[in-house]
Amino acid sequence: MGALVRIAAASGRELSDLAVDEMRSAHPAFGDDAAAALAPAASVDSRALQEDTATAAVEVQLQELAEALREA
Repeated sequence: MGALVRIAAASGRELSDLAVDEMRSAHPAFGDDAAAALAPAASVDSRALQEDTATAAVEVQLQELAEALREA
């Protein structure tokens, strides 16, 4: 990953903007779906803890807050 971060930083791009060939230059296991997996939103949504920042977790927290405010 460090090599990919250096490539992206040097060219002013996000990791998810790198071409598959660039990713494979760091490791041949990178597939065609690697860019999607490295996108910032995918990273956030990969978090699975209840009180985390994943979109689903935030939606649950907002629902719980709305319910608590209705009860107050």
